[in-house]
Amino acid sequence: MATVQIRRRGNGKIIFEHTCEGNSVKVTLEHGVETGIYFADADLDGARLDGASLDGARLVGARLVGASLVGARLDVRVPPTGSHDFIAEILLRENHKYSREVAGIVLISRDWCWADFLNYFSKSKIAWAKQVLCSKWSVFEKKFGVK
Repeated sequence: MATVQIRRRGNGKIIFEHTCEGNSVKVTLEHGVETGIYFADADLDGARLDGASLDGARLVGARLVGASLVGARLDVRVPPTGSHDFIAEILLRENHKYSREVAGIVLISRDWCWADFLNYFSKSKIAWAKQVLCSKWSVFEKKFGVK
């Protein structure tokens, strides 16, 4: 049996703990999502979440730097709007002519905030990213300056 703890970034407080055979951060996170745990500000840096089912997860403020999200189901209830990894993964999955360029810049520009991206990209690329993100989660409207 292995116990995995998911902690809050900053203070290290345990948000959720799960024990089972073959446990991992992915298994623990999925179990927490199934039981309705709110993973706000979770520290998931470097987590291997490939193929994870995160549908309905509340991840606002979660830290996902270097987390692997390949094939993960990302229909989360509350997205981590400040996570470059999460946003890049969502944009890349759209398979649009802008996907690789915009997702790539988002991913490598970890020191940039929303204003930097809005100033860097063309209006057409901003409109595309806005449509993708805002159609999934209204919380992104504020990031794009929509009232």
